[in-house]
Amino acid sequence: MKIRDLQEQYDRIYKLMMKSPLRSDSPILKISSMGRFESALDEQDRRLRIVGEELTSPLKILVLGEVKAGKSSLINAILSQNVTPEGIGETTAMIIEITHGENEQAKIFYKDLSSEKLSLSEWRGKADEIQKNPEDYLRVEKVELQLNNKMCQLFKLVDSPGILTWNEDNVETTKNYLDWCDVVLWVLNGNYLGQSDVIDEIEQTQSSGKPIVCVVNRIDEVRGNPEDVKGYVESEYGLYFEEVILASAKNYGEKGNSTGVSNLLQFLEEKYASSKEAADKAKWASVESTLNALVKTEDTLHRMLIESGKLLVEDFSKLKQELDYHRSNISDTLRLQIENTADGYFRENLDELLGFVDEMKTISNRKEHEKRVLSKLNSVLSENEMRDLLNRIASQVETAFETQWKRAMDKIMTTRNERLAAMKDGEDKELFDQLNGMYLTQSGSVLKYDNEDSRLMGSVFDGLAIGTGAAATLSVYYSALAAGAAYTSFGAVFSSVFPPLAVFGAGVGAVKIIRDSKKKKKELKDLVVKQLNTAKDNFMSDIIGRRMLTYIEQRNSDICSLVLKDYENKVLTSNNINDLQSFVALTTAHCEEIECFSIDK
Repeated sequence: MKIRDLQEQYDRIYKLMMKSPLRSDSPILKISSMGRFESALDEQDRRLRIVGEELTSPLKILVLGEVKAGKSSLINAILSQNVTPEGIGETTAMIIEITHGENEQAKIFYKDLSSEKLSLSEWRGKADEIQKNPEDYLRVEKVELQLNNKMCQLFKLVDSPGILTWNEDNVETTKNYLDWCDVVLWVLNGNYLGQSDVIDEIEQTQSSGKPIVCVVNRIDEVRGNPEDVKGYVESEYGLYFEEVILASAKNYGEKGNSTGVSNLLQFLEEKYASSKEAADKAKWASVESTLNALVKTEDTLHRMLIESGKLLVEDFSKLKQELDYHRSNISDTLRLQIENTADGYFRENLDELLGFVDEMKTISNRKEHEKRVLSKLNSVLSENEMRDLLNRIASQVETAFETQWKRAMDKIMTTRNERLAAMKDGEDKELFDQLNGMYLTQSGSVLKYDNEDSRLMGSVFDGLAIGTGAAATLSVYYSALAAGAAYTSFGAVFSSVFPPLAVFGAGVGAVKIIRDSKKKKKELKDLVVKQLNTAKDNFMSDIIGRRMLTYIEQRNSDICSLVLKDYENKVLTSNNINDLQSFVALTTAHCEEIECFSIDK
């Protein structure tokens, strides 16, 4: 592989990443659960830019590890020179780059963009001052040491403040510099192995694609067989390290004290310092691995956004299904209630009229009785009575409509909260945890991400969209009811569409038939029943069916539309659900393109 090939691979990856829908100005990315990807994408772009800038730079080996692991002592032992200060307190937050040069000197770069050149002896004195006054070190950005040392002829050796320290500036400085290096020399303190926080840091470093060589330092202080220590580290950490080397850097060079450092020197010389070809090979392998890691992280980000988007679409769809179910149920309930009320009115009056017909047998004054029947029938079917019936039904519907929807939304809230709880604790727990940044599975391995670690994933997976939707539903419903107050009342609407009395005029004809008929009483009853049923059917089909139930269905549909629209406004930040689905489909297609990408093609 040549540098030209690496440049071509870099360009391909750059084009692939830059055309991602996640880097567009789509309003979908304003959705809270989708917009959280912005910081992670910025981090991806930063890392990609650094790879491009460092593509032709010399190999850099970063010495990394927890505080007090002996990093600086190890560097001094590798160089056989006392050039990096040892024992500096945790307030020290600087990078020391050591490179080759015939004129040995030091250059201090300050955070105010000024710099200072020193001889090595002056640097040692400055370092001693810093040890005594570590607060002064806070002004330093980094130090460059130029040494006429064979070991650093073909690569830069870099000392770092360390990790797992209470000083967040130190941690941030070290982690940010990680992207500028090519190989990590991870120094473990042989006295403290197996700490979970150390393993987590190693996992994150390995996920960046940088090759890691482990040095178990201070091995002379460990009781027991050093080879047992090496075996333990290889079994517990071997997945992350290319090599495990035992060493004791303290007082290296003194008579009788060369524990492991010679093995480390031999490894470094053979692997990185034997020739320019060896250094270039290590450099290119690191760049290749870093680019692969970037592509994998890119794939992971897109997959997580797709899952988040699908959850929102599914949540919206389930809400719509629940609303549709309750809308249909409420319509049926109100229709049945209306029919029962209307049927009760007509049945009660029919019974009374049939009673009048029965009395005709015993009444001598037939004409007076016929007037009585006529008067009752006209009263039953009068416009005033019909309006009273209609207003009574409208009042019942108004109350029942609100009551039924409150019950429905309470049921929806309960169902959605149960679903969210089941997602947290049940079969979907893995997906829930993934979207909350606890972990994600990729290519058979588990990559852990800390929500507090802004370097890799930031706050991408804080919270869960479905939870936001569920919490918003109740307030959405009440806003829908409030919007419903703008509607004309059921009674006003139904009264305004009340038909002419002619709709029920069949009743007058029925009285005439009764008056003129010489038929038996049973036949007269049948006529009364028929005419009242005709009037009821007209009432139910025209007023109730064609007008009242249509208006109820419209109100139900409007409630559902208001809830769903409010969901789009509040949860989807005014985005249409169809636009979200389209964006998810577009991102899925891009994710498939990422999957097909291979750095070695």
